[in-house]
Amino acid sequence: MNYKWIISDLDGTIIHHKGNENIIYKEVIESINSFIAEGGLFTIATGRHYKDVITIIENNKINFKDNFFILGMNGGQIYSWGEKKLIINKCLPNEKLKDIKVTINELHNQYRNKLLVFGYGENEKIYIIKDDTENFIKLKNEIIKYENNEKTFEYKEISLDELDGIKNINKFCLAFKDLIDDPVKLLEDLSKINEEVVFIQTGPNFIEIMPVDVDKGNSSKYINDNFYKVPLEEIIAFGDSGNDIGLFKFSSKSVTRSCAPEYVKKEATCTYDDGPSMFVKSAIESCVLPKAKEKNNEQ
Repeated sequence: MNYKWIISDLDGTIIHHKGNENIIYKEVIESINSFIAEGGLFTIATGRHYKDVITIIENNKINFKDNFFILGMNGGQIYSWGEKKLIINKCLPNEKLKDIKVTINELHNQYRNKLLVFGYGENEKIYIIKDDTENFIKLKNEIIKYENNEKTFEYKEISLDELDGIKNINKFCLAFKDLIDDPVKLLEDLSKINEEVVFIQTGPNFIEIMPVDVDKGNSSKYINDNFYKVPLEEIIAFGDSGNDIGLFKFSSKSVTRSCAPEYVKKEATCTYDDGPSMFVKSAIESCVLPKAKEKNNEQ
């Protein structure tokens, strides 16, 4: 098999957000499971919490193996499927939360009525920073529907001042009401506001505040150095957002879709015209499975 290890993003890549539905097409699952059945390694690397991913894997019957890993929180979490435990769980530095609070306040003032901020904390709690804008309830409900994890997490509204008493936040999410027109410029502007954290685009209207050393590529390298030892030329990555660029740089072949942001497409080695989810199937069947079959036929 020319590609022994697939590392794939989830939202906008494996998952197609269509209207109010989060869809993973059956044909995509079949292609992933065919790759796994051929002996391939498969990793999901996502901005989602690892517990979200466990639910998605089980509900969609992806045939995860004991030596597989989940990279959650943009690589801040590494979960061992076989050991059923987190082996890495990075949080924003607690001593920097006051500075982040100032940043959030500035953003609320700048994007008033067009921004919802929420953070993933300990004990399966998601803290939504409440405000008095007319769109708050609507944005909150849209986010809860998008995240689709109310059965796993407790959503709790808090004021910005109440943030002082909360520790160990994996990340903050900035959910904009509208699509981000120029994400590169916005990321640059945000970095000037606070240089102690990293801002990453994770979706068309999402930017996330992360610890400076968190990156999907770095976490993939950790897995490879400590467990897999797979040659670079045997690693292929799928993704569609700014948080996948580190993953692209780690792999020998990187695949995105034609409607991904231009700055993301420039970092990928291959672009498919298929939409979300189906481009993963196309890439696996055109780049991976045929080569596996050829090798098996030679044997």
